[in-house]
Amino acid sequence: VISDQLNRIPGDIASKNLVLLKARLDYLITLTPGVPGVLDFAQTATAISIPTATATPVPTATKPAVEATAEATSLPFVPSGSATPDLTALLQQAQSAVSTTDWDTAINTLDAIMGYDESFQKAAVDALMFQALTKKALTLYRGGDTSRLAEANQLTDRASQYGNIETSEANYESIIASQYIDAVNAIGVDYNLAIRKLIALYGQAPSYRDVFQLLVSQYIGYGDTLASGGQPCSAVAQYQSALSLRNDASVSAKSDAAQTACTTQATQGTSGTPAPGGIAPVGIAPVGAPPTPG
Repeated sequence: VISDQLNRIPGDIASKNLVLLKARLDYLITLTPGVPGVLDFAQTATAISIPTATATPVPTATKPAVEATAEATSLPFVPSGSATPDLTALLQQAQSAVSTTDWDTAINTLDAIMGYDESFQKAAVDALMFQALTKKALTLYRGGDTSRLAEANQLTDRASQYGNIETSEANYESIIASQYIDAVNAIGVDYNLAIRKLIALYGQAPSYRDVFQLLVSQYIGYGDTLASGGQPCSAVAQYQSALSLRNDASVSAKSDAAQTACTTQATQGTSGTPAPGGIAPVGIAPVGAPPTPG
Protein backbone atom coordinates (compact mmCIF):
# COMPACT_ATOMS: atom_id res chain seq x y z
CA VAL A 1 0.00 0.00 0.00
CA ILE A 2 2.80 2.43 0.92
CA SER A 3 4.71 1.95 -2.33
CA ASP A 4 1.49 2.20 -4.34
CA GLN A 5 0.54 5.50 -2.70
CA LEU A 6 4.09 6.83 -3.13
CA ASN A 7 4.14 5.87 -6.82
CA ARG A 8 0.92 7.80 -7.44
CA ILE A 9 2.24 11.10 -6.07
CA PRO A 10 4.08 12.25 -9.24
CA GLY A 11 0.82 11.93 -11.17
CA ASP A 12 -1.01 14.02 -8.57
CA ILE A 13 1.71 16.67 -8.78
CA ALA A 14 1.59 16.70 -12.59
CA SER A 15 -2.19 17.11 -12.60
CA LYS A 16 -2.08 19.50 -9.62
CA ASN A 17 -4.71 17.44 -7.82
CA LEU A 18 -3.98 19.08 -4.49
CA VAL A 19 -6.78 17.48 -2.49
CA LEU A 20 -5.72 13.95 -3.37
CA LEU A 21 -2.04 14.85 -3.08
CA LYS A 22 -2.55 16.25 0.43
CA ALA A 23 -4.36 13.10 1.55
CA ARG A 24 -1.57 10.84 0.32
CA LEU A 25 1.16 12.94 1.94
CA ASP A 26 -0.74 13.31 5.21
CA TYR A 27 -1.00 9.53 5.38
CA LEU A 28 2.62 8.81 4.42
CA ILE A 29 4.13 11.43 6.72
CA THR A 30 2.55 9.87 9.81
CA LEU A 31 4.12 6.45 9.17
CA THR A 32 6.96 5.18 11.34
CA PRO A 33 9.67 4.68 10.26
CA GLY A 34 9.53 7.55 7.83
CA VAL A 35 8.88 6.83 4.16
CA PRO A 36 12.00 7.74 2.10
CA GLY A 37 11.47 10.70 -0.22
CA VAL A 38 8.09 11.75 1.11
CA LEU A 39 9.36 15.04 2.55
CA ASP A 40 10.81 15.97 -0.84
CA PHE A 41 7.38 15.41 -2.37
CA ALA A 42 5.86 17.51 0.40
CA GLN A 43 8.14 20.44 -0.44
CA THR A 44 7.22 20.19 -4.11
CA ALA A 45 3.54 19.98 -3.23
CA THR A 46 3.77 23.05 -1.01
CA ALA A 47 5.51 24.95 -3.80
CA ILE A 48 2.85 24.23 -6.41
CA SER A 49 0.05 25.03 -3.97
CA ILE A 50 1.27 28.60 -3.43
CA PRO A 51 -0.05 30.92 -6.14
CA THR A 52 2.56 32.67 -8.28
CA ALA A 53 2.89 36.29 -7.22
CA THR A 54 2.30 38.96 -9.86
CA ALA A 55 5.11 41.50 -10.17
CA THR A 56 3.00 44.51 -9.24
CA PRO A 57 4.41 47.26 -6.99
CA VAL A 58 2.54 47.36 -3.69
CA PRO A 59 2.97 49.57 -0.63
CA THR A 60 5.24 48.11 2.05
CA ALA A 61 2.40 48.21 4.54
CA THR A 62 0.33 45.71 2.54
CA LYS A 63 3.09 43.09 2.28
CA PRO A 64 1.98 41.11 5.36
CA ALA A 65 -1.50 40.82 3.86
CA VAL A 66 -0.07 39.27 0.68
CA GLU A 67 1.91 36.75 2.74
CA ALA A 68 -1.17 35.90 4.77
CA THR A 69 -3.12 35.25 1.57
CA ALA A 70 -0.40 32.92 0.32
CA GLU A 71 -0.44 31.08 3.64
CA ALA A 72 -4.20 30.70 3.59
CA THR A 73 -4.21 29.44 0.01
CA SER A 74 -1.45 26.85 0.40
CA LEU A 75 -2.20 23.46 1.92
CA PRO A 76 -0.34 22.37 5.08
CA PHE A 77 1.37 19.37 3.51
CA VAL A 78 3.66 18.84 6.49
CA PRO A 79 1.28 18.87 9.45
CA SER A 80 2.33 19.04 13.05
CA GLY A 81 1.00 16.21 15.17
CA SER A 82 -1.47 13.68 13.82
CA ALA A 83 -2.50 14.11 10.18
CA THR A 84 -6.26 14.05 9.62
CA PRO A 85 -7.18 14.21 5.92
CA ASP A 86 -10.74 15.18 5.14
CA LEU A 87 -11.93 11.77 4.00
CA THR A 88 -15.47 13.03 3.52
CA ALA A 89 -14.19 15.58 1.00
CA LEU A 90 -12.21 12.87 -0.77
CA LEU A 91 -15.28 10.64 -0.92
CA GLN A 92 -17.25 13.49 -2.48
CA GLN A 93 -14.45 13.94 -5.01
CA ALA A 94 -14.61 10.23 -5.84
CA GLN A 95 -18.39 10.38 -6.25
CA SER A 96 -18.02 13.36 -8.56
CA ALA A 97 -15.40 11.53 -10.63
CA VAL A 98 -17.68 8.50 -10.98
CA SER A 99 -20.60 10.68 -12.06
CA THR A 100 -18.43 12.16 -14.84
CA THR A 101 -16.98 8.74 -15.83
CA ASP A 102 -13.49 9.84 -14.80
CA TRP A 103 -12.60 6.33 -13.70
CA ASP A 104 -8.89 6.92 -13.11
CA THR A 105 -9.49 9.82 -10.73
CA ALA A 106 -12.19 7.86 -8.95
CA ILE A 107 -9.95 4.82 -8.47
CA ASN A 108 -6.97 6.90 -7.30
CA THR A 109 -9.11 8.88 -4.86
CA LEU A 110 -10.73 5.77 -3.42
CA ASP A 111 -7.29 4.18 -3.10
CA ALA A 112 -6.19 7.17 -1.04
CA ILE A 113 -9.22 6.85 1.24
CA MET A 114 -8.65 3.15 1.81
CA GLY A 115 -4.94 3.67 2.29
CA TYR A 116 -5.63 6.00 5.19
CA ASP A 117 -8.67 4.29 6.73
CA GLU A 118 -9.97 1.00 5.33
CA SER A 119 -13.10 1.20 7.47
CA PHE A 120 -14.20 4.69 6.40
CA GLN A 121 -17.74 4.42 4.95
CA LYS A 122 -16.73 0.99 3.69
CA ALA A 123 -19.99 0.12 1.94
CA ALA A 124 -20.02 3.35 -0.06
CA VAL A 125 -16.30 3.19 -0.87
CA ASP A 126 -16.51 -0.46 -1.95
CA ALA A 127 -19.53 0.20 -4.18
CA LEU A 128 -17.83 3.15 -5.86
CA MET A 129 -14.60 1.21 -6.33
CA PHE A 130 -16.47 -1.75 -7.84
CA GLN A 131 -18.25 0.56 -10.27
CA ALA A 132 -15.10 2.46 -11.24
CA LEU A 133 -13.00 -0.67 -11.76
CA THR A 134 -15.59 -2.57 -13.80
CA LYS A 135 -16.50 0.45 -15.93
CA LYS A 136 -12.87 1.20 -16.73
CA ALA A 137 -12.34 -2.49 -17.53
CA LEU A 138 -15.31 -2.46 -19.92
CA THR A 139 -13.88 0.59 -21.65
CA LEU A 140 -10.65 -1.32 -22.26
CA TYR A 141 -12.39 -4.56 -23.25
CA ARG A 142 -14.44 -2.75 -25.88
CA GLY A 143 -11.66 -0.47 -27.10
CA GLY A 144 -9.49 -1.11 -30.12
CA ASP A 145 -6.22 -1.75 -28.28
CA THR A 146 -5.86 -5.49 -27.70
CA SER A 147 -2.62 -4.90 -25.78
CA ARG A 148 -4.72 -3.55 -22.89
CA LEU A 149 -6.91 -6.63 -22.48
CA ALA A 150 -4.60 -8.03 -19.80
CA GLU A 151 -4.88 -4.73 -17.91
CA ALA A 152 -8.67 -4.96 -18.16
CA ASN A 153 -8.51 -8.48 -16.70
CA GLN A 154 -6.46 -7.17 -13.77
CA LEU A 155 -9.05 -4.47 -13.12
CA THR A 156 -11.84 -7.06 -13.22
CA ASP A 157 -9.97 -9.35 -10.83
CA ARG A 158 -9.50 -6.45 -8.44
CA ALA A 159 -13.16 -5.45 -8.72
CA SER A 160 -14.15 -8.90 -7.46
CA GLN A 161 -12.79 -7.83 -4.05
CA TYR A 162 -15.43 -5.09 -3.79
CA GLY A 163 -18.59 -6.63 -5.22
CA ASN A 164 -20.22 -9.60 -6.94
CA ILE A 165 -18.32 -9.78 -10.21
CA GLU A 166 -20.66 -12.52 -11.48
CA THR A 167 -23.36 -9.88 -12.00
CA SER A 168 -21.11 -7.58 -14.02
CA GLU A 169 -20.70 -7.46 -17.79
CA ALA A 170 -16.97 -7.28 -17.12
CA ASN A 171 -17.03 -10.90 -15.93
CA TYR A 172 -18.11 -12.26 -19.34
CA GLU A 173 -15.74 -9.91 -21.13
CA SER A 174 -12.84 -11.13 -18.98
CA ILE A 175 -13.57 -14.77 -19.85
CA ILE A 176 -13.63 -14.04 -23.58
CA ALA A 177 -10.60 -11.77 -23.38
CA SER A 178 -8.63 -14.46 -21.54
CA GLN A 179 -9.43 -16.99 -24.26
CA TYR A 180 -8.42 -14.47 -26.92
CA ILE A 181 -5.10 -13.74 -25.20
CA ASP A 182 -4.37 -17.47 -24.85
CA ALA A 183 -5.12 -18.10 -28.51
CA VAL A 184 -3.03 -15.17 -29.74
CA ASN A 185 -0.12 -16.27 -27.56
CA ALA A 186 -0.21 -19.69 -29.24
CA ILE A 187 -0.01 -18.20 -32.75
CA GLY A 188 3.47 -18.66 -34.16
CA VAL A 189 4.23 -21.31 -31.56
CA ASP A 190 1.91 -24.24 -32.31
CA TYR A 191 -0.62 -24.28 -35.15
CA ASN A 192 -2.70 -27.07 -33.63
CA LEU A 193 -2.89 -25.37 -30.24
CA ALA A 194 -3.70 -21.97 -31.74
CA ILE A 195 -6.40 -23.44 -33.98
CA ARG A 196 -8.04 -25.34 -31.13
CA LYS A 197 -8.08 -22.26 -28.91
CA LEU A 198 -9.46 -20.11 -31.72
CA ILE A 199 -12.16 -22.71 -32.45
CA ALA A 200 -13.25 -22.62 -28.80
CA LEU A 201 -13.41 -18.82 -28.83
CA TYR A 202 -15.13 -18.70 -32.22
CA GLY A 203 -17.78 -21.10 -30.93
CA GLN A 204 -18.64 -18.71 -28.09
CA ALA A 205 -18.14 -15.33 -29.73
CA PRO A 206 -17.81 -15.61 -33.52
CA SER A 207 -17.81 -11.84 -34.01
CA TYR A 208 -15.24 -11.10 -31.29
CA ARG A 209 -12.52 -8.83 -32.63
CA ASP A 210 -10.51 -10.57 -35.38
CA VAL A 211 -11.04 -14.15 -34.19
CA PHE A 212 -12.63 -15.20 -37.51
CA GLN A 213 -9.75 -13.87 -39.60
CA LEU A 214 -7.19 -15.35 -37.22
CA LEU A 215 -8.80 -18.78 -37.44
CA VAL A 216 -8.90 -18.70 -41.24
CA SER A 217 -5.29 -17.52 -41.46
CA GLN A 218 -4.12 -20.24 -39.07
CA TYR A 219 -5.78 -22.93 -41.17
CA ILE A 220 -4.11 -21.56 -44.30
CA GLY A 221 -0.75 -21.11 -42.60
CA TYR A 222 -0.86 -24.64 -41.23
CA GLY A 223 -1.78 -25.96 -44.67
CA ASP A 224 1.13 -24.10 -46.25
CA THR A 225 3.55 -25.47 -43.65
CA LEU A 226 2.35 -29.04 -44.15
CA ALA A 227 2.43 -28.76 -47.95
CA SER A 228 5.96 -27.37 -48.00
CA GLY A 229 7.01 -30.08 -45.53
CA GLY A 230 5.96 -32.90 -47.82
CA GLN A 231 2.61 -33.63 -46.16
CA PRO A 232 0.11 -32.59 -48.85
CA CYS A 233 -2.65 -34.91 -47.61
CA SER A 234 -2.62 -33.21 -44.20
CA ALA A 235 -2.46 -29.83 -45.92
CA VAL A 236 -5.68 -30.56 -47.81
CA ALA A 237 -7.57 -30.97 -44.54
CA GLN A 238 -6.43 -27.55 -43.31
CA TYR A 239 -7.20 -25.80 -46.59
CA GLN A 240 -10.66 -27.35 -46.63
CA SER A 241 -11.25 -26.15 -43.08
CA ALA A 242 -10.36 -22.61 -44.17
CA LEU A 243 -12.67 -22.88 -47.18
CA SER A 244 -15.52 -24.08 -44.97
CA LEU A 245 -15.36 -20.70 -43.25
CA ARG A 246 -14.66 -18.47 -46.24
CA ASN A 247 -14.55 -18.99 -50.00
CA ASP A 248 -11.21 -17.96 -51.43
CA ALA A 249 -9.96 -18.77 -54.93
CA SER A 250 -6.30 -18.79 -53.94
CA VAL A 251 -6.94 -21.18 -51.05
CA SER A 252 -9.04 -23.38 -53.31
CA ALA A 253 -6.14 -23.54 -55.76
CA LYS A 254 -3.77 -24.50 -52.93
CA SER A 255 -6.16 -27.23 -51.85
CA ASP A 256 -6.40 -28.63 -55.38
CA ALA A 257 -2.61 -28.64 -55.73
CA ALA A 258 -2.19 -30.35 -52.37
CA GLN A 259 -4.82 -32.95 -53.29
CA THR A 260 -3.01 -33.70 -56.55
CA ALA A 261 0.29 -34.09 -54.69
CA CYS A 262 -1.43 -36.30 -52.12
CA THR A 263 -2.83 -38.55 -54.85
CA THR A 264 0.58 -38.74 -56.52
CA GLN A 265 2.21 -39.74 -53.24
CA ALA A 266 -0.36 -42.46 -52.71
CA THR A 267 0.07 -43.75 -56.27
CA GLN A 268 3.85 -43.83 -55.98
CA GLY A 269 3.69 -45.36 -52.52
CA THR A 270 5.77 -42.56 -50.97
CA SER A 271 3.20 -41.08 -48.68
CA GLY A 272 5.00 -42.35 -45.56
CA THR A 273 2.92 -42.05 -42.43
CA PRO A 274 -0.75 -41.70 -43.39
CA ALA A 275 -2.02 -38.15 -43.06
CA PRO A 276 -4.75 -37.48 -40.52
CA GLY A 277 -7.53 -38.14 -42.99
CA GLY A 278 -6.86 -35.76 -45.88
CA ILE A 279 -10.39 -34.54 -46.42
CA ALA A 280 -12.22 -36.03 -43.47
CA PRO A 281 -15.47 -37.97 -43.86
CA VAL A 282 -18.64 -36.03 -43.19
CA GLY A 283 -19.11 -35.45 -39.47
CA ILE A 284 -15.46 -36.18 -38.60
CA ALA A 285 -13.14 -33.21 -38.21
CA PRO A 286 -9.51 -33.17 -39.34
CA VAL A 287 -6.90 -32.13 -36.81
CA GLY A 288 -7.56 -28.60 -35.64
CA ALA A 289 -10.93 -28.33 -37.39
CA PRO A 290 -14.48 -28.12 -36.02
CA PRO A 291 -16.85 -31.00 -36.77
CA THR A 292 -18.72 -30.64 -40.06
CA PRO A 293 -22.50 -31.06 -40.06
CA GLY A 294 -23.76 -34.48 -41.05
